[in-house]
Amino acid sequence: RAVSSVQKRFGFRQTNAPRLNFPIFGRGDWPREARKTRLFKNFNKEGGFFMDKKILMCEPKYFFKGKPHYQINDWMREKQPIDYQLAGRQWQNLYETYLCLRIKINLIEPKISLPDMCFTANCGLNLKNFFILSRFRKIERRKESFVFEKHFLKHYSDFKTIKLPKNEGMFFEGQGDIVKIDEKNLIIGYGKQRTSLTGANFIRETAEKLEISVKPVELLISGGKNKKSFYHLDTCLRFLPKTKTFLIYSPSFKKDDLKKLEKIGELIFLDYKEAEGLTANIVIHQNFAISGFLNDRIRKILEKGGYNPIYINLSEFKKAGGGAKCLTFEF
Repeated sequence: RAVSSVQKRFGFRQTNAPRLNFPIFGRGDWPREARKTRLFKNFNKEGGFFMDKKILMCEPKYFFKGKPHYQINDWMREKQPIDYQLAGRQWQNLYETYLCLRIKINLIEPKISLPDMCFTANCGLNLKNFFILSRFRKIERRKESFVFEKHFLKHYSDFKTIKLPKNEGMFFEGQGDIVKIDEKNLIIGYGKQRTSLTGANFIRETAEKLEISVKPVELLISGGKNKKSFYHLDTCLRFLPKTKTFLIYSPSFKKDDLKKLEKIGELIFLDYKEAEGLTANIVIHQNFAISGFLNDRIRKILEKGGYNPIYINLSEFKKAGGGAKCLTFEF
């Protein structure tokens, strides 16, 4: 593909970058927050030129146009019309930001009947050389599992695919319900909204065989009058490894689970407005934190913790209940 203005500015080109087939995409550019020259003066020192992170993304070629034709979370139920072209430009901004951070990006071909497929974080979970395929609770997303299974079998032969047992009521929705502490410790969210308790137990038992500890926490239905319920763990909880702290929306958790999390790291509580903006849905890469919501308080928290916050406007994806982390499956 042609060298973008972003790649020209910083003097490099990823020669094997995929050719985007989304005709409405503009050239894309860094958002204002990432144009600060101080951020890139020491870019090489930050380790930005080393491709030590690999992710999977999916173009929003068949994303919603106008109001979502199905509603499977509280953001969708507001029935806000989605600007299809703006969504495409926002996705490319995120894509090119990853390129500038020297993250290796793999793409999966979008399917016409699966508008939510761009939220690749929900496709499954990778543990060492195993890939645990998701089983979606919502009927509208179940076909995605077949597409992702074929993709992994074809392109990632080094991964052994594991499917959940065909037990009624067993569901697991991938990295959307996983928060990573480190290579040996994970947190999994379960409840009545997406991942089930039986699904969480299967992941925990599978991980234990690989010497990985998985702590389950229950996600409560926290919505009410004029408030949304946080359906995936990555919408209301984020671990910041540099400071060993959590960004958390506490009404989504039981008191016992909050105490469990306090033993791992300090809890930084989000108010409803911050949580509703999907503040917790952050992608962390080395010293960078990519987010679709940044107010002054969150920016200061990230900067104090040693992170360079990068704001990417993802307003159209938020209308479908997703943010930067939802759009990113991390290997």
